[in-house]
Amino acid sequence: PFAQDHYPFENLNWKKKNFPAGFVAEYIAQTRTWFYYTHVISSILFGKAPFKNVVTTGTILAEDGEKMSKSKNNFPDPWILFNKYGVDALRFYLMSCPVMKGEDINFSEKSVQDISNKIISRLNNVFAFYELYPIPEQARYGAGRDKPKSENVLDIWILARLDELISETTDGMEKYDMILATKPMELFIEDLSIWYLRRSRDRIKNGDREAKQTLYFVLKTLAKIMAPFAPFIAEDIWLKLKNKDDEESVHLSKWPQKTFLEKIKLFLNKGKTRKVINNMKKAREVASLGLEARQKAGIKVRQPLQRVSTTIAFSEDYNVIVKDELNVRDIIYNNSIENPVELDTNITPELEEEGNYRELVRAGQDLRKEENLIPSDTIRIIGDTGPIGEDFIERNQSRLKVALNASEIKIGPGGPTDGREIKINNELVFKIKIEK
Repeated sequence: PFAQDHYPFENLNWKKKNFPAGFVAEYIAQTRTWFYYTHVISSILFGKAPFKNVVTTGTILAEDGEKMSKSKNNFPDPWILFNKYGVDALRFYLMSCPVMKGEDINFSEKSVQDISNKIISRLNNVFAFYELYPIPEQARYGAGRDKPKSENVLDIWILARLDELISETTDGMEKYDMILATKPMELFIEDLSIWYLRRSRDRIKNGDREAKQTLYFVLKTLAKIMAPFAPFIAEDIWLKLKNKDDEESVHLSKWPQKTFLEKIKLFLNKGKTRKVINNMKKAREVASLGLEARQKAGIKVRQPLQRVSTTIAFSEDYNVIVKDELNVRDIIYNNSIENPVELDTNITPELEEEGNYRELVRAGQDLRKEENLIPSDTIRIIGDTGPIGEDFIERNQSRLKVALNASEIKIGPGGPTDGREIKINNELVFKIKIEK
């Protein structure tokens, strides 16, 4: 690192700014050659090592453990991997596996595929949803730099999880431990995709300002965190989110570290943050066990139930999330029941009516998708059904119009019979079609 600049014979100021190097990285065989020679010469000339840290990579072997070689042709074609899974997936796989700790690995295409599905594609899907309901451009300038303020527990939770991600990834990077740095990313993106976004979908669709700002801030910050590990998706997200005063590239932006005051605030609120994360963990556990109970009982999630009883205690602020997830009216804490979560499976006529309504809405939404309609497209619904179905449509007509963005719903005996058959139960059978 010093000979390349002809130091100490020239460039005498070079050492002040560049010596010793922050880190060097090489394949494990170089520990007895290049690393060693550089260390010895530097020690003789300057009395100290020329680098502060060493990152040593192991050897990548074929899937069967054999050494890769051209003659055996026992290695995957990189271009095929790039085309199938993307460059980011392969890079992330290599940076998150034991090869980054000097250990040998058997290359696993399945692991690359898993990262492509669980990290890259999942993040792409989250961003694609954001693009459907973005923050208006005129409101974006200055946004994304400061953490949004929200009273919604989902927003508070995902921002707390983001702080955890920054802390854990930064800790791994500072220790030059890429496995430690990348480990929390898959779980965070899973939380963002299958819990935060799914539970916030309606809020974002309906223009909830806090939800939109939170998702924007999380995606923009996540682009910075992902940049060293998945540079292409990080850059793509950054370029689509950046403001006029942002850096031209995510790779020119600063790592999302906290200021001194922010660190003090985080320290003081550590107990509160941990409480938020623990409460959400418990709420998700109740939801998961409740969904399992529904499955065992053979009751669809679209069928509302009166209540769920649980022995798992969490703050009431999270009740609305669990109610929505399980589609129940009430949550009761009861530490004397046999199971951690028990559902009241008694379906009253009122609950049955609501379940039938949701089934019909779902079928109508599927028809809209098949016609490639966007949410703002207004439709007309016509079709055929029996007297019981006609009464059902009449009772629920006003909210069906809102749910399906329909200007008119005309379904009754003697109507058109060439539509899609939708069977809710033995009494409610419809043949409907939609017209734009």
